[in-house]
Formats: sequence, C-alpha cells, structure tokens
Amino acid sequence: DLLTVTSRFEPCGLIQLQGMRYGTPCVCASTGGLVDTIIEGKTGFHMGRLSVDCDVVEPGDVQKVATTLKRAIKVVGTPAYQEMVRNCMAQDLSWK
Repeated sequence: DLLTVTSRFEPCGLIQLQGMRYGTPCVCASTGGLVDTIIEGKTGFHMGRLSVDCDVVEPGDVQKVATTLKRAIKVVGTPAYQEMVRNCMAQDLSWK
C-alpha cells in the first residue's frame, strides 16, 4: 500500500503524517512540509516539484508522477518495503 500526495502547495500537510502513523509509505510532490516529513527511500518517495499553475496539468508533471509511482510500486512486497513500513511507524510525529 502507498499513499500518493500530489499537492502543488502544502505548507505542512497532515495526511502524510497519518499515513506514516499506520505504516503507509508516501509518494509525494517535493513541496513544503512533505519535504520535511518524508525521507526519500526511508519513509517514502519524492517526485520533485510540480508546476504551480493550477489551471493546466503539465506533461512533465504527469511524467514525474508516473515515474515515481512505478519506482514505488516495484518496492511493494519486498523486504525494502517492509523496512519502509517499519520506518514510517517508528517516526516520532509528536509536537515535542
């Protein structure tokens, strides 16, 4: 299982934190709080920044999402995926 967050702008984000709490690695855009909370290859995958034009979906953005999802799907069911699940659940997500 994977959580996909394709936000173009995400100052903090809670959905990726909720996903990690339950052991779900995140495939996310590289923006705002997603960059701060998802560790590439450890708790999820970064797809890079997506365009900020909300009226148009750029072909390059579609390619970034597809490429990163393919990369993530290859890991599902492997020992590396199980390690990512454990890493997600081990994160301290408190406000301390």
